[in-house]
Order: sequence, then structure tokens, then C-alpha cells
Amino acid sequence: MKKYILTFVILIIASAAMAGKYKIDRLINVAPANWIPKNGPVKFSPDGSQVAFFYRGYLYISDTLGLEHQASLDSTIYPVRYEWLSNDEIILQRQILRNTTAVRRLCVINIDSGEERTILEDVQPVYYGASGDAGSFIGPFLTVEGNPCYILDQPDVFDIIIPTSTFGGRGKSLAEADNHILQWGADGLYLVRADQGDSTRLTRKPYPRISLHPAISYDEAYILMGGLLEHLADSSYMILDTLVKDNPPTALGCGILYGSFSPNSSEILFQDGCPDDQDYLDNHIETYDYDAKLLVSLDALVNLSNCVGPSYSPDGHMISFICNDTAYIAYRVLYK
Repeated sequence: MKKYILTFVILIIASAAMAGKYKIDRLINVAPANWIPKNGPVKFSPDGSQVAFFYRGYLYISDTLGLEHQASLDSTIYPVRYEWLSNDEIILQRQILRNTTAVRRLCVINIDSGEERTILEDVQPVYYGASGDAGSFIGPFLTVEGNPCYILDQPDVFDIIIPTSTFGGRGKSLAEADNHILQWGADGLYLVRADQGDSTRLTRKPYPRISLHPAISYDEAYILMGGLLEHLADSSYMILDTLVKDNPPTALGCGILYGSFSPNSSEILFQDGCPDDQDYLDNHIETYDYDAKLLVSLDALVNLSNCVGPSYSPDGHMISFICNDTAYIAYRVLYK
């Protein structure tokens, strides 16, 4: 297994760099990294000690101080989606286009040995407008409880699968009755039990389907759908897009991407971005404390620009993101 250490940079941010309840204590320049469009570029392991990211088709693993090694030896199939299956394994969908066909493979990689095992593979025709999820399966993505899962979506089968560890690692509860996914129905967003034995409509209003992935808070009191933050108890809501003051009035279509809830506070994390045809407007990483009503631009605090794909660590004290093809981790401490 080829391993090597890259020089890492620790930037000490001044105490004035406040982010709501938090102060940014350190900013780690991890390594060069590429954008993975389906579900974000940099992901923390379940124990928060490592991050995974891709660069030039290869999977890399780093600790949270930027000491990294190459975990995959094959770059011939482009990564589309991926999640940590355990602290030792990554489950991912890889795809390669060959003339008029697309080969999609769902596989698991052992991050120490680089060994890869295939769970599913299909070959689909390529046509204009085809999605990266077109085929016999969808995923992987996380259940509400934080377990990786994928969906078998075939003419005679629709099933939510929570895979067990391939190489012997252990995850959280694998019981389908203990896990849920968010799924759009004809009249709104539903919380669906993974064994499909029960479902609850979350949105009291019949909102139309929103293509951006929805998120639900850990106490299941709030949902985030694109730029719409709704309190489920009384259906009160706010439009996050209106909070971003830097967007010029002509920047129609700008919105909220890759939103998630903090695991330990009343804070959400998201990317404020614009469509590709409006590339004159940079992307930004923002946090919003919906109790304190406080919006903070993280990339402005650390003097970075064009930042995308934010993600919380499991304890909420670190945030990963990519700026200008480089992966960063921001360490945060509670402000006292």
C-alpha cells in the first residue's frame, strides 16, 4: 500500500474570527481535492478522526491535521456518491462512460489495504439528460440516523438496504425498523421507515418536490429543503436566501445547497451558490443559528473564496469544505 505524508499548514485564526457561538481556532489545509457533485466532497469518518476525499479519481484518507494517504489504486471509474460504512471502509458508487453505455458500480473499499469488493453493478444506455442515479440502484446516502444505505429501484423491486460491513467493521444499528429516510411523495416530504412499515408526512403544506436533498434536525423539530427552513410543530418557516445580503438583485436563481444541521446546537451549515451560468458570483459557506438569528460567512472569516460542499464532523466542532480545489478543515471552539 503506497502511503505518503504531505506537508500540512495550520493557520491560527485571530480571536476576532467569531462564528456565532463558536470561535474558529485553527484552519487546516488538508490537500488538493476535487468536487464530487452528488453529495459533497469531504466527509468525516464516524468517529471524527479522519476525512475522505477524491483527487484526480483516487480516494484519499487524511487525519484531521492533514496527514494523508492514498486509499484506492484504481482511478478508471469516476466517483459519483460515497459514504463511510465504518471507520475502516468507504461505500461508493463509481461510474464510467463508454461510448453509449454507462457502467455503474456500488462497491466497498478497505481504506488500509485498498481492497475493493463489488456489491452491485449495472450497465445503462447513455442518453441526453440521464442522471447519475439512472439504473437499478440509488445511493449510497445516509439514513436519518446516520447509517449508509442504498435503494434497489427495479421494475419489480423497491427496497431500502442497510449494508453490513464488508471487511468486519461495525456501524450503528442495522435494523431497518430503527432507520428512516426522507422521501418525496406526491403531497410533500415524508419520513419513511427503512422497512417501509410506516411513514409520516413532515410538511403540512403540499410543497412541490424540491430537487435539492432535504435535511432534518437531530431532534426532528426542523427540516431544511433547499433554502426553506421549517419548524414542524407550527409550520412556521423562513427563506434563507433572503438572509444573504451580498447577492446582487440581478443574481436570480441563487440558492442554498448542501444544507445540514449541527449535531449539538441550533445551527445549520450550507453553501450559498448560484447556477453555472452565473459564475460571476462566488459560492460561500455560511452558518445560521436559528435560535440566535445569526448568519455567519465562514469563508470570509478565514479569508478564502469560492468555497463549496460544507460538512459537519460528528461532534459539530469541525467543518470541512473545499475552496479552489483544496480541502480544508476548520476547528471551532465554544466562545466564552
